[in-house]
Amino acid sequence: MTARAVRVCLPPRKTAVSRADLLWLLHAQTADEACRNAALLGFVDHDEPEEAPAAPAAVTPPAKQAAAASAPAPSPRHFAVVEAQRRVAADTPPDAAAADATGSVYTSFTVQRRAPARIALSPRYRLAVFLNQTLRTPRCGRQIDLRRLLVDLARHHLPPRLPRRMQPHWSAQAALVIDVSLASAPLHADLIELAEHAHALSGGRLPVYSWSPAGGWCLRLPGSKPAWGAVGGEALCGARHWLLAGDGGSLANAGQCAGGLAALCRAHLAAGGRLTLLGGGPPDDGAPLLTARNCRYVAWEHGQRLRGERFAARRGVDENALARLLAALSLAVVVEPELLRALRLALGVSTAGELAAWNHADSEPCLLGTQLRHERLADHRRYLRGEELPLRRRLAKIVASRHVGESLLIQLEEQALAADLAELDAAQAGERWARAVRTLQRAAHGATESTAGAAACELAAYLGRCGLRAHATLWQTVPQLADAYVIARRDRLQAGEALPDGLPAASLERHLWPPGDKPAARRWHLLQHGHDLLLAGEDAPSDTFVLAEGDAASGIEVETPARRRQWHSPPLAGEVVVLGDLQQAGTDTAWVVTTAHERFVVREVPRPAWALRWERDQQGLYALAPSPLGPPARLDWRAGDDAAACWPPRTDGYSAVPRELAPGVVLGADLAYGLYADLTIAGVVQRFRWIAPGEFWMGSPASEAGRYANEGPRHRVRITQGFWLADTACTQALWRAVMHGNPSRFADDDSKPVEKVSWDDVQAFLRGVDKLLRVVRARLPSEAEWEYACRAGSKTVYSCGDGITHEQANFAAKRGGTVAVKSFPPNRWGLYEMHGNVWEWCADRQRTYGAAAQDDPRGPEPDAWDSLRVVRGGSWLHGARWLRSAWRNAWQRDWPNDHQGFRFALRSPSPERDSAAERQVGAERQRR
Repeated sequence: MTARAVRVCLPPRKTAVSRADLLWLLHAQTADEACRNAALLGFVDHDEPEEAPAAPAAVTPPAKQAAAASAPAPSPRHFAVVEAQRRVAADTPPDAAAADATGSVYTSFTVQRRAPARIALSPRYRLAVFLNQTLRTPRCGRQIDLRRLLVDLARHHLPPRLPRRMQPHWSAQAALVIDVSLASAPLHADLIELAEHAHALSGGRLPVYSWSPAGGWCLRLPGSKPAWGAVGGEALCGARHWLLAGDGGSLANAGQCAGGLAALCRAHLAAGGRLTLLGGGPPDDGAPLLTARNCRYVAWEHGQRLRGERFAARRGVDENALARLLAALSLAVVVEPELLRALRLALGVSTAGELAAWNHADSEPCLLGTQLRHERLADHRRYLRGEELPLRRRLAKIVASRHVGESLLIQLEEQALAADLAELDAAQAGERWARAVRTLQRAAHGATESTAGAAACELAAYLGRCGLRAHATLWQTVPQLADAYVIARRDRLQAGEALPDGLPAASLERHLWPPGDKPAARRWHLLQHGHDLLLAGEDAPSDTFVLAEGDAASGIEVETPARRRQWHSPPLAGEVVVLGDLQQAGTDTAWVVTTAHERFVVREVPRPAWALRWERDQQGLYALAPSPLGPPARLDWRAGDDAAACWPPRTDGYSAVPRELAPGVVLGADLAYGLYADLTIAGVVQRFRWIAPGEFWMGSPASEAGRYANEGPRHRVRITQGFWLADTACTQALWRAVMHGNPSRFADDDSKPVEKVSWDDVQAFLRGVDKLLRVVRARLPSEAEWEYACRAGSKTVYSCGDGITHEQANFAAKRGGTVAVKSFPPNRWGLYEMHGNVWEWCADRQRTYGAAAQDDPRGPEPDAWDSLRVVRGGSWLHGARWLRSAWRNAWQRDWPNDHQGFRFALRSPSPERDSAAERQVGAERQRR
């Protein structure tokens, strides 16, 4: 070790050898060999020159170098414009863009009107009956019980004292508890009315309590005016009968909050007390309470008597009814308990559904009540469109009538929603929003009226919240709303604020810049640079690929998967804006670029399955494809109307510009079936399809109808090498061009397949093709390759399904002979007549199937010149059973008949293999 000093340290992981073995390596081998082998064994070596021992340089182990070199590079992702639309700018809607800001404007959005009366669950007389029957305690009164006295006398029993009649009365033995938690907010008004009515009926003798997680326990104080005082939960212990009114569904959650309501109820029942639950729905886990003997449940429904019922008869909230109610709530900006009750009664939903909608995950509390979360509004409004139009209009009118006392801004937005979702008063909604547009324009032009300026500020602030709640079609139904939004948010939109879904580009074009300040149109380019999507000015950088280009004056709207729609000013020359990372987005996402007159959709172009690699250069997108000549060939993507019309293509779809690889050999690809090669053989063109490597189930399952024993067992087969296969059987025209004759029986049409050819005749034909082309070699497919190509990824009886008709194949002598090739639809890989017409020779003999998986299986080598050869596919003469993908047969190699043909495959030329094949054919001919 004179050339360099070697230092080896312990490995970071456990190795298979010891340090003693390492020392033996260092002693017995040279320095380079020792370092290399030590690294392979898991030790890390550091070599250092003798001239600088104090500064060792770390060397990456050769094993890691090899792994890094062999690691596949990340597959590049490429994108293209798949949709391109040119359109004329929409006409300006009336009253939307009045430059002089004339006409009436809003000076205030305050409304002073009285809303309709509240809808109570139960009238006062029904509450009085229920309270009297439930909470009054019986006791002896002053009146004599004559009936009981007469019964005793009839039995010759003289009571010691006169019996008194039992009369109900109010006492502290019973108590009313109302649950005023947030979960029961829709019932708060009914609960307060119930408490005040009970207090008035009992003359203050009935204890009335309220409970909430935030406020704890409160007691209704004596007096005619409502007043409550805080108490402890132990005050309830003196009453034997409790009436708990409120949201029964919140009882389970309440047990975990301050006050322990659920635990207190369980303890009360265990001590022998009585409990009555009055509410819209039973507790979620209230079975232990409601199944107790001394507990009952009373449903509180609108217009129904208050009667107790068994817990087993109660059902949960109907999910469909709840979905309909939530969809109805999407018509309103804000939902108060009164509006919620009116809508659920119109839909016929129970009180339990009312409480469920209020406490739903899609609802969130607000200052005036509750509202649906803006990210869920589009889904609920989409569900609402499935309702009948009369019902939608009825619901919209209920919302309008309940909100006559709300702010005019809320009414404006809800009127636009009614116009879009219920097709109600669209013209009136547009007229009212046109006034809002004029209000904003007057403020922008420096209006002197302080009231109008204040109204414009209030409207602008409100429109920011309105944009979050808007859905895509709302802007098209009421375009004046879109105009008002753009004017109110002009500064923010110019700064790049995200655009609401569906906001028309025409509104942005008209109002994003004030009149007179609109810039001149500038050229822009949409570019791909590596993984980035860029927006550039007139001069596109040289190292980028141009996806789209156009002209825009007011701006460019860009919608990306990661961010919402944004409005960008046309970039200046040399300016580049990064829009997003293309690599981080999913394969199904799209980037949409919209201007006033153009719309482009950019999607990822899926890599075709046959492509060995693909890249992008200044000429465009290209793929390296397998070639029948051997080395991979470049195929350039052919973009155009045909590619956009067929989008999205199949995985193996790729529209490419055909390329001539050699005289008579053209390589191309289409969106329908993928890679193809057209070979001109003696003036006749034959198309070949690339059959990529893959796996399939060979044979038939035991349950397949018409199955024969030699088709099983069904087993897994891997085709490890791709091959080129003719898309049709060999035609009579091609046979005559090569062999200068035609042995066929049905020789009336050269486009029919050649028949009456033996396996040996086919071998002579293939050698003739080799001599004519010289750049490729022709062969027959093996039996495994033929079935793999026939199935084309299917697992059914036929490649077209589990049945076959005479419109899909020529069989059972239906047509009296063969028909022209390409008379029936091809399979999924573009191969015609793999079932019927003529039997097709295969290269090998039949093998015996086994259950084990096979790689490129072939039949046994021939032991005699007259050995059998496989035929597949059925013919015009045989029945459908013989056309199955798994059916196999074998005939003498020298036997020609009028239902026997072939299709051939290609392989790259190999001098050694070709010479060996020629020697074998010559030897067989000599033996014959």
